[in-house]
Amino acid sequence: MDELRCLHELFPHASPRPGQLAALEAIARMFRESIPVLISEVPTGAGKSALALTMARYAATLTSSERGAYILTPYNNLVQQMTDGFRAFGLASLRGRKHYGTRTSNKYEHARSCFLESPVSVTNYAYFMTARHLPPRQVLIVDESHNLEKVLLSLVGFRITPNFPLAAGVDTTPLSRPFTNESLKDWLGRSLFPALQREKSRCRDSAALRELDFIATRVAKFIDLNDSSQWIGWKDAEGVLNVKPLSVATQARDLLAHGRFVLLQSATIFDFSVFQRTLGRHPVSRD
Repeated sequence: MDELRCLHELFPHASPRPGQLAALEAIARMFRESIPVLISEVPTGAGKSALALTMARYAATLTSSERGAYILTPYNNLVQQMTDGFRAFGLASLRGRKHYGTRTSNKYEHARSCFLESPVSVTNYAYFMTARHLPPRQVLIVDESHNLEKVLLSLVGFRITPNFPLAAGVDTTPLSRPFTNESLKDWLGRSLFPALQREKSRCRDSAALRELDFIATRVAKFIDLNDSSQWIGWKDAEGVLNVKPLSVATQARDLLAHGRFVLLQSATIFDFSVFQRTLGRHPVSRD
């Protein structure tokens, strides 16, 4: 079947508006010409959610072991809005375990099962990036993608407040003088990471344990880097240790690898070339 005609049939409303029609034409060309990444700038209020759902539903019709689509949004309230609007079309949503209550883990497990079984699924950036063993699909749709660099930085980098090392009995002397990335890695591996592991073994509060695990995982990844030259570590005026990559290109490539076709949607991509370089990509098709 013709791609554009099929997209029209799967559109969730009576008919697309002119701006939506132009976007659907670009999406149809993407599939027809096997364009891996499409950047689409659609004004606020123009119906990006309907376009995302249409592309996701089309992906569910494709015959492949990677059937279906993931839709990602930066915030849980956007996940909820999209689910409320399109639940009738089989859209399954998922948030982090903590949003289902400490005594209702079965609700989380049920939601996760529905999310994985449905060919049309929506979740937030943070959950998707930290979830394990999510298989690739035909399509990955990243909504509000102008937020992607900021979110990836927050998920990969980490902050250590002065209180934790002191409470854990960790000597912070190496950070009291100018330090290099190598000396920072040495201190983290020799002193702070073991302290994080000890605190995790003693912790009985599930929320605190998740926070400790969040930081420990990121500290471990930094310690294991063969080349930390693209990272920066510093202490701010409050004595907080900040460690972040200079670029999120690697993390963006890992994220975008979850879709054979990737749609990056936003209302505010002011400079396409800068946006593409930020994500570590060469020029790609744009709408």
